[in-house]
Amino acid sequence: MRGSLQERSPGTWYLRVYDRLADKQVRRTFKGTKRQAESELARFVAEAEAGNTPMSGTLTVADYLDRWLGQVSASLQPGTVQSHRGRVKRLKTELGAIRLSKLTAHRVDQMYAKLLSGGMSPATIKMHHAILSAALHQAVKWDLVPKAATDNATPPRVVRFRASSPDVATVRALIAKADETHPVLSATIMLAALTGCRRGELCGLRWSDIDRDRRVLRVCRAVKMAPTGNDVVIGPTKAHQERPVSLDDVMLAVLDTHRTRAEGWAADAHVEIDPDGYILTLDPTGRTPTSPDVVTRAFVRLTARLKVTCRFHDLRHFTASQLISAGVDPAVVGGRLGHADAHTTLRIYSHALAERDRAAAEVLGSLMASSE
Repeated sequence: MRGSLQERSPGTWYLRVYDRLADKQVRRTFKGTKRQAESELARFVAEAEAGNTPMSGTLTVADYLDRWLGQVSASLQPGTVQSHRGRVKRLKTELGAIRLSKLTAHRVDQMYAKLLSGGMSPATIKMHHAILSAALHQAVKWDLVPKAATDNATPPRVVRFRASSPDVATVRALIAKADETHPVLSATIMLAALTGCRRGELCGLRWSDIDRDRRVLRVCRAVKMAPTGNDVVIGPTKAHQERPVSLDDVMLAVLDTHRTRAEGWAADAHVEIDPDGYILTLDPTGRTPTSPDVVTRAFVRLTARLKVTCRFHDLRHFTASQLISAGVDPAVVGGRLGHADAHTTLRIYSHALAERDRAAAEVLGSLMASSE
């Protein structure tokens, strides 16, 4: 950090430094010789680097988190920005009044203990830790603090998550019940169970994504909630990659049946379906996608009527668990789900390997028995 000095009148000097914590120039008046002023400027620069100027004291953790979130939001997905805002709000409630330069690992650990005793799960606390850590490490890169307080903080240990998966009978019951009053939801559930697509990816499917010759459904995009309001935005998939999902006769029949229904709704409304329209939408033209939150709310009402415990995302777990238990290579399953690699698939669905392990035991047992 560099500073400057200017003699305003004989023996009177203005000292200026850029205070990164305050994000502005700060000034100090000094009286003395030029050599004395230069020594005072060096001390002033050192104070600014340590965050000890009066202006530095105005930058609290809350101020910094707002600045950091505003900076990184442009490179994040809308849903991520929305979740970050909620967690930053809680971090500001707990730590916001503290000066950024005075935040310590001990104070961060006190926050974790308070959140845990208040009923927040270790996994959720770990998410808050990740955001605070990312923000503080950026502060280090910006030379605002010498070290991130989270480096020596200790968030609670998270027990490995085990994905919850409904059984086949439950999924069939959900599809049948939805078909009575909400055929679009019924088709959405069926495709979710058959493809393993995420909620937003299903809402983003277009009729033009179906390649009947290759028997492939291209998952190219996702519908996401805007960071503010109830609007939706169209963006890339979570992995930012297009992926093909193979279509079998059952899935093609589901799409054909839904297409016939959609054409009937369009005819009733005296409109035509857009060739590039969305598949799973209430808009008879297909031009307006369904909001992911609308899907969730309809699914919650459906499960309440059937008195079953199941989240919409559990249909994705259903796909993976059924395929892995049936002996499908986890790498193939991960590709269908859009995982970055098979390690992610195995970490989440390791419990589904139990059936395959029992089969492996029987194979080895039969081999040894036949050798006698």
